[in-house]
Amino acid sequence: MLRRIAFAALVALPATAVSLSGQAYTWNSDRPDAFASPGILGDRTLAAGDAQVWYRFHDGTVEGIQQGKDEIDGFLLLDFYPIIPLRRQSQVHEGGIAFSPLSGLTLSARGSWVRYTLDEISDDALFSSESSGLGDIEVDALVDVYNEGPYRAHVGMGVSIPTGSITEQVVDNGNVIQLPYLMQTGSGTVDLFPSAAVLAMNEVGSVGLRVRGMIRFMDNNRDYRLPQGVEVAGWGARQLNEYFSVSGGVVFEHTGQMIGRDPDLDREVSPIEDPSFTGGTFVDLPLGLNLFVRDGRLAGNRFSIEARWPLTQNSEGPQLRRDRRITARWQRAISLF
Repeated sequence: MLRRIAFAALVALPATAVSLSGQAYTWNSDRPDAFASPGILGDRTLAAGDAQVWYRFHDGTVEGIQQGKDEIDGFLLLDFYPIIPLRRQSQVHEGGIAFSPLSGLTLSARGSWVRYTLDEISDDALFSSESSGLGDIEVDALVDVYNEGPYRAHVGMGVSIPTGSITEQVVDNGNVIQLPYLMQTGSGTVDLFPSAAVLAMNEVGSVGLRVRGMIRFMDNNRDYRLPQGVEVAGWGARQLNEYFSVSGGVVFEHTGQMIGRDPDLDREVSPIEDPSFTGGTFVDLPLGLNLFVRDGRLAGNRFSIEARWPLTQNSEGPQLRRDRRITARWQRAISLF
């Protein structure tokens, strides 16, 4: 039922945008609601000659076991596996820059430092492992296809550069052990991220709808490729005053299964080492608060925070269950010419 409601809300967003906006209004970037909340990427293009820098921090947890639509007692899996996962925590520090060299084109690049912590249990021990390092770098190009009055629309293409690691390991009693897929900091492949977005604004708020795909067309040098998928994000934001806005929305994500497998991982040891137990359909609820500093020494700075909760999950096989996620962002626009 929740998934149907979320899907209906996303389908209705373009119509909402039409009713929300009047043709007499013109899009205004100098408002707190001019950007989506920080968990949604690729939502905006820039005016010609403008640049933007940002820092984004993400903190997330997956905990407990989800199988299909149901949460199950993970300890029951000890009858089938010698090791089961309990929790993985992730922290991501991301920096990025965007620039519009000419009207209708925005180029951007972003990189990240990733840290993962995994808690697991066996019949007689509780243990943890960590991995950290550079994530994959992504470069994007966004092209405006419509920019009139209160309406904006663009399409985009992103390409990831495999700077993250797929060989993270731990040493246990002198043995070198390859860490599971979800503890690697990169994909190991060059991947494509096509996208499209529509937005609208009036005197009181803004709405948007963005679709973003993940296309992985080759195996990495560990003989696997991460899942392909699509994410559909719809959001609305309302101004509280000229400095603050609140936002909310629905994010629908569907991912397939991995292809291939790492030769040093054994699917009979733990469910997170089984490449067939990946992918599924997920619907999340993001809520955000945004601050735009209009004057003073910090004029032009934006500060945003988003909390995201899972509404419904339908995973392929036993997987760690998605829990809350927090994303915070600082960004600063600069006019170059």
